[in-house]
Amino acid sequence: MPRYKLRTLLLLLAVLPPLLWFGWMKYEAWRTEKSRREEERRAFRVYLAALEAAAPAKIQALVAAKMAEPQAQAAARREEKEARVQEQMEEARIQTAQRSGGASLLTSTAAEALRRILLALEESLEKLRQQDAMMSPLISLRYCGGLTIEQAAEVLKSSRVTAFRL
Repeated sequence: MPRYKLRTLLLLLAVLPPLLWFGWMKYEAWRTEKSRREEERRAFRVYLAALEAAAPAKIQALVAAKMAEPQAQAAARREEKEARVQEQMEEARIQTAQRSGGASLLTSTAAEALRRILLALEESLEKLRQQDAMMSPLISLRYCGGLTIEQAAEVLKSSRVTAFRL
């Protein structure tokens, strides 16, 4: 019995110090990293306080500029959509004129109404795309492309059940 205790004690004396040493080193590394991050946070808070105190008008101008960027981008996308719809309208006029023997059946008011409908449809699909990325292409293929739900599911590489569920 004493021999077993002595063997266990020797084993513990051989294994335990390196384990404690490496554990202590990891703890020290973690503690220094934590204190470094805390110091960075404090420095950043001091920097923000100084920035807010020194130039509130400059901050407001930067925020206004950042907020104006998405509005300008949205306006550019809207103009691009309107240009695409205008091109589609022109193509429709040409096709109608060719079918009717040269006389255009689309009057300017009808063409304008069709343009508004196409713009509203495109905006609705864009909103749907932002809300549900899977449903938008399915609806586009189903109603604009004239595919059945099964065909649209096959094109989108999803199951028929998933397409029906959407």
